[in-house]
Amino acid sequence: MRATDVLIVDDDAELREFLVTSLTLEGYQVSAAANGADALAHLRGSGPVAVILLDLSMPVMDGWTFCREQQSDRRLAHIPVILSSASLDTPDRPRPIAAALEKPIDFRELLSVIRTYCPERKSRAARSSRRP
Repeated sequence: MRATDVLIVDDDAELREFLVTSLTLEGYQVSAAANGADALAHLRGSGPVAVILLDLSMPVMDGWTFCREQQSDRRLAHIPVILSSASLDTPDRPRPIAAALEKPIDFRELLSVIRTYCPERKSRAARSSRRP
């Protein structure tokens, strides 16, 4: 099994499903979690992740708490985080972040940021159009 390219962490089930489907169609290996605690459990229990797309406002464990926990775990601290939130006006950022995207997320902008951290993938549509 190949390593996960993108871990989506968002409590909005419809948005998670849309992003998982859309990024998978772009050729990325995608995993998802509904909150920061689930994301940490996933990261600690599975293979490497290239980049994390993280919502800030979630129940159970919010994005900032996740960031602090991630940074305190030397096995996870190196993974870049892309923040996503309806409001990014927060004074206390516990760590440097890879990028911050305001919701609603512009999918083309998200893809551009993800390509910075993940190798270029061929979309499923492009791959299937080459088949005889």
